[in-house]
Amino acid sequence: MNSSWTHFTLDRQNPAYWRVTFNHPPINTITATTVRELSELVDWIERDPQLNVVVFGSANPDFFLAHYDVEKTRLVGRGRALEILLVADDFDGPRAAQYGYVNRVVADDELEDEVEEMAARLARFDREAIARTKSYVDQITLPRDSELPPALTDFRQAFGGPGPRARLPKLEELGLNSDSDLERHLGRRVVEADPLT
Repeated sequence: MNSSWTHFTLDRQNPAYWRVTFNHPPINTITATTVRELSELVDWIERDPQLNVVVFGSANPDFFLAHYDVEKTRLVGRGRALEILLVADDFDGPRAAQYGYVNRVVADDELEDEVEEMAARLARFDREAIARTKSYVDQITLPRDSELPPALTDFRQAFGGPGPRARLPKLEELGLNSDSDLERHLGRRVVEADPLT
C-alpha cells in the first residue's frame, strides 16, 4: 500500500474490509491532489481480489469533503438538483434524506456502530455476488464516463470567470477553505461576497 497519500489514511480492518479516513485540514477541501490520490486508491480497490467493502470517513467530525459534487441531476431528480445547484443553499440531514441525496439519517451517537455493523456484514458476503449486483444497478443509475468531463470543464471555466473571481477575495476574507462560520453556513453566507451588496 502507498504510504505517501497526504489527503487520507487507509486502515485494512481485514482482507475484505478497509476504512479510508479523509484528513486534509482544515475542512477536507478537494484539490487536484485529492483527486489524484483517490484515483490511485480506487486502482488499489479494483485490483484487490479479496476486498468487499470500503468505508469512507473523516478525521474532522464537522466536515466530510468540501466544495465538490457533480452527481446531485442523477440522485435527487431534475427539479431538486436545479434547486440545490442554482439556489446554492445548505440543507441538513433530514432534507438530504427527503431529497434522496443520502439513504437515511442516523443519530451521531449511533452512526459508528451502524456503519461498522453494515460493513462487517458486507465483508462476509460473496465478492462475486456483490460485484454482479453492483454492476446491474450501475448500468441503470450511473452516468456514462463521457458525461462527466464536459461538466467538469464547464465548472472550471465558470469558476474562473469574472463573477466568481470578483467574489473570491471577499470569500477568503470571510473564511473560505478554513474551519469557519462561512464554511459551516456557506449556502446562506455566500451572498455576502456579492459585489453588489
